[in-house]
Amino acid sequence: MSCILSLVLFLVQAQPVPAPVARLDAKGPIRLSDTLRVTLSIEGGKGLQVEAPSVAESPQWKVVRQSKGELRKLNDDRWQWQAEIELEPAEPGKLPLPEIVVKYRNDPDKGWTIKRWEDTTIDVAGPEGMDVRGELPIESLPPSPSSDWFPLVQILAGLLLFALLGGVLWWGRRPRPTVILSPDVRALRDLEQLRSAPTETIHASVSAIVRRFVEERYGVQAPRQTSEEILQSARASEVFPRDRLEPLTALLAECDRVKFTGATPTRESGEQAVTRGCQFIRDSSAG
Repeated sequence: MSCILSLVLFLVQAQPVPAPVARLDAKGPIRLSDTLRVTLSIEGGKGLQVEAPSVAESPQWKVVRQSKGELRKLNDDRWQWQAEIELEPAEPGKLPLPEIVVKYRNDPDKGWTIKRWEDTTIDVAGPEGMDVRGELPIESLPPSPSSDWFPLVQILAGLLLFALLGGVLWWGRRPRPTVILSPDVRALRDLEQLRSAPTETIHASVSAIVRRFVEERYGVQAPRQTSEEILQSARASEVFPRDRLEPLTALLAECDRVKFTGATPTRESGEQAVTRGCQFIRDSSAG
């Protein structure tokens, strides 16, 4: 029984390794504005090894994309390696492909087999499917217009051009409608823009925008007063909401701390100041 098993194993191991087969697939013709997809495939045994293909430089083709190649199993003893190369033509006509070289082998202990493709030609069509190489025929000049009506055409064309230029100038200089933003919309827009401002300027800018909003919204002369004077004016105002005093006091105090004490602000503290300013504006507008 052991002799029969040994014989079977010997026969299985003695099966010849399938010889690798290399193919190149490039379908034409193509248009000058297209790219050509070249597919390289090599089939061999399970020990198949393939190096990345090399493409020679060519003035007629430009390599747009080249894949590394993938190895996949076809059946028990057959494997396939496949890679793609995309080429862009530089001119129309019958263009020979650049030389493509790939190295492969079935056995790691044996030498490499080198396959070269250098005799493949692709038809590349020019604009509207025509080959535009060569000299173009010189078109004859149109016949001279009759001298009776030619000056009249020039005058009319000149008047039309003058009117067109006048219309363009008027359109460019016409008065633009003025868009007036409400105090809260303007303040929120300016606060959001501070998120990309330098860190050291954010707190002072937040304070200035909030002060302007308080003046425009409630009539408190905030921009020309200190924070304490603003708060006193707000308390004395019949228009300023009482529930807005505490958030305004905290926000101005935080901005003054960075502005007057020389403390080094962080980006996070600047973002927090902008967020608190936006919240103050929204809450005040909602009320």
